[in-house]
Amino acid sequence: MNAHAGRASPPVERARQALAASGVCPLSTAEVTAYTGTDATGWARFARHWEELAPTANR
Repeated sequence: MNAHAGRASPPVERARQALAASGVCPLSTAEVTAYTGTDATGWARFARHWEELAPTANR
């Protein structure tokens, strides 16, 4: 179970506030990795399918 279940972690809360204010919020790799628990293998798997995430109109 996610260690942050039931409450927003500081990076997530900061992201929420920034997104509400400006629509963008860069997070460091360390912040995303710590919150999601994703390791290098998971990121590599995600990267292999990155292009598939684009809307069809942008391909």
